[in-house]
Amino acid sequence: MKRSSSAPSPVTIGDPVANDFGENRVLIPPVEGGPERPPSDMVWSLEGLSMGTSWQVRFVPPPASDLQTFRTAVEGELDTVIALFSPWISDSEISRFNRADTGFVPLSDEFWSLLTDSLDIADDVNGAVDPTLGALVDLWGFGPTGPRPSLLPVPAETEVAEALKVSGWNRLRLNRDERAALQAGHMKLDFSGIAKGHAVDRVSDALTRLGATSHLVEIGGELKGRGVKPD
Repeated sequence: MKRSSSAPSPVTIGDPVANDFGENRVLIPPVEGGPERPPSDMVWSLEGLSMGTSWQVRFVPPPASDLQTFRTAVEGELDTVIALFSPWISDSEISRFNRADTGFVPLSDEFWSLLTDSLDIADDVNGAVDPTLGALVDLWGFGPTGPRPSLLPVPAETEVAEALKVSGWNRLRLNRDERAALQAGHMKLDFSGIAKGHAVDRVSDALTRLGATSHLVEIGGELKGRGVKPD
């Protein structure tokens, strides 16, 4: 498994303070120079609903911009994330993989990228984050199959055991030459722990491409900011 090496090394700020891990560290990304000057003195806002939650953006547009252009771009990115990664949409790419027959399933470049990023994280944390737990998510009533019956709020041990047989990030096999993942039989992917953060990144990149280099994006509590306010 290829692991990311782009993250900067931890930097200790002030005197170390003991905690459960015996240390207190703060990650500081490398920054060269000051922030880029905002493209104008205006601050615009947009908001809406998507991915089962609310979203909002505040941004500094370039001169002579059109608000609808930005709304179209933001909503386009959110719609793309849903079409790729929402198990609540029957024809999304993740839904098609989850119900695919046994065998290798070719994946789009965007799906492949997020899947491999998720597996890198799973490797880093030894499975504390796992994109293959869709069967367990559904079993416990948090997936598109809906909540569990009120009379049976907890699944039986035999049900959990069956779901575990088709779960586990280290069981997912990849064909990197073909950009395909093996559907071993009833495995269900679930990106709920990373999809909103991925959407935030995509919206942020879209705003930057349109020249709004200073902005704040929020989707369901996930945040990303770039640049500074005009003042």
